[in-house]
Amino acid sequence: VVSPLEATYLAWVDIRAYDLPHCDVGGRCKKHQVALTDGQFFGQSSGEGFMRVNYGCPSGQLLEGLRRFAQAIKEG
Repeated sequence: VVSPLEATYLAWVDIRAYDLPHCDVGGRCKKHQVALTDGQFFGQSSGEGFMRVNYGCPSGQLLEGLRRFAQAIKEG
């Protein structure tokens, strides 16, 4: 789930439905070579369960990053 956007190239992705600890998500992203920002960087409690995606890049690069992110979440 992506939060509503307002004039930005940054998307907040809600990953709470996957019930994964942030440290697991961060490790999985690193393993799949995709760099997202842990929402807790922006607030310990308010950012929990969210990842921030910067989509201000070429569409091919964004699609590859999203593919890797999906793979990271699914495979572990």
